[in-house]
Amino acid sequence: QAAVAFGARRLYVGFDPNVPSGPVPNGRVYPWAVGRGPGRRTLYHALHPHSTGLLPPDPTWARRFPWQSSMVVVSQAEVEVDTIDRALAEAGLVADFAKMDIEGLELEALEGSPGLVRSCIGMSLETVYFPVRRGQPTHADVDLFMQRSGYMMAVTSPHRHARATLSYSPFPENRGQMVWAQSLWVRDAWAEMETDRAGLWSRLRTLKMLSLLDISGLPDMAREVAVC
Repeated sequence: QAAVAFGARRLYVGFDPNVPSGPVPNGRVYPWAVGRGPGRRTLYHALHPHSTGLLPPDPTWARRFPWQSSMVVVSQAEVEVDTIDRALAEAGLVADFAKMDIEGLELEALEGSPGLVRSCIGMSLETVYFPVRRGQPTHADVDLFMQRSGYMMAVTSPHRHARATLSYSPFPENRGQMVWAQSLWVRDAWAEMETDRAGLWSRLRTLKMLSLLDISGLPDMAREVAVC
């Protein structure tokens, strides 16, 4: 929605350790995985490419669902890891919004990029309700961090999956346990504006927040900010 709404007016910064660094339309992709700090780590390539990540699957949980085969590790590779803040500094950019679906590293990436956390007005993050990967933080862990950082969860889209004990399709999302979600957190702009002695909520920043709330289906929150 944001890509459609803002079009060429948006600047994009992305990360992929499997592709060379280079420009993309309206932005740039950096050739490293994101984490808490610089270094090298093992990337676990899964049978389903979208399940590839820096945290290995936890077979204790994965085997209980019909999609366990998609998380089978088929190869491993050492990749460079660094922070989102490094990329933003190199690009000379200040982020307004972040979207993460990085297989359990969302919280670690946020902890490693305090500049990103301070500058954004909203973030869309994938979370899980129980760790399907070893050492993976849960939705509760991420939500607590976001609250402590001045954000509140505004919208969540939970996805349900039935256990392997039933012969359903691997990906029915209208039955079974809630497994993961893509959720939107936004800064509590109204509350911050009430005490904004430093003048952080400029006219431009406020307009960006109004746009984000509008395209996210939150007209009530947008009006609350508009009349503050």
